[in-house]
Amino acid sequence: MWERHIRDGVFHSAVDPVLEAGLCTVWWDDRTSAGGIFVTGGGIAEFVRPTSATAGPG
Repeated sequence: MWERHIRDGVFHSAVDPVLEAGLCTVWWDDRTSAGGIFVTGGGIAEFVRPTSATAGPG
């Protein structure tokens, strides 16, 4: 994961060459989902992580 510092804050980027296209879960920790994102093959996907974990299982 790469960290980029810009005027509006810090952004993180990652490249995963083995990630399959489809709906992916972004995890807050090992038990809690932070949300989902749809990944397309060869495309760029963007996810805005919430500021805190949501209650309940993911």
